[in-house]
Amino acid sequence: MVIFLWAVVVIANPSTRAGAQQAGAPKQSAPAATSATVKEQAAGKETDTGEEKATPEQRAFAEKYVQSVQAEDVTKMRTLIPPTTLKCFDGDKQKFLDEWLEKQIRYGIPKDYKIDVSAIPPDTAGPSKMATYPVPRTHVMEFEYTAAANTITISQEIGREGGRWYLIPPCPTAARMAVFMKKEKMRAIAKDRAEHAYAELKEPLKSQLLALIAKHDNRGAMKLCVKSMHVDPTTAQFLLAKLAGDKID
Repeated sequence: MVIFLWAVVVIANPSTRAGAQQAGAPKQSAPAATSATVKEQAAGKETDTGEEKATPEQRAFAEKYVQSVQAEDVTKMRTLIPPTTLKCFDGDKQKFLDEWLEKQIRYGIPKDYKIDVSAIPPDTAGPSKMATYPVPRTHVMEFEYTAAANTITISQEIGREGGRWYLIPPCPTAARMAVFMKKEKMRAIAKDRAEHAYAELKEPLKSQLLALIAKHDNRGAMKLCVKSMHVDPTTAQFLLAKLAGDKID
């Protein structure tokens, strides 16, 4: 699988790597991702993805990023965003950045990771209807490691300002903020429903869900929760997070 943690994370079988943007999962589970470029394989050969050898400066930046993730330090992670980009997040956009930062520390990266760096084609790196980039995103940095017999890849878009490498989060446009605020309202409703559903959770369903969570079977737990509790997937996600002991955010 690849995880994009506008990034993205991808988790794949040891012999393959496939990409898909996925929703987050509890920390105990195998990661899901934020925004990544995935290497595809054809006829046993890797396609040309513009991959480059990481420079010493990029490796030093990667280490700072990993340290922030391991420490679950949002404040430290914020320092890895270029000053010019941070100015974009005023007013309600600050909520967007706060959520983005929380996602970055959600999935731990062990010390034995390796990194790949690929250039982003200039014709795809510019602004869109949903996002602008005060500091251009020029490369994708992939952090790869193995966990539970899966290859995990967390991808981050990066760029330079003042000669230094930084994370490049998307600066949301009005259209993107409208979607974000609508999503926030729906999440608030789902969290409230999850709290009520949790209070009504009885045995043996509770033990069955805990067993699935312990086995990292998120899909099975989600399916059982939705079917048995008669809730929507978002509410089920919050309910399972609470059951697993995670903070509902």
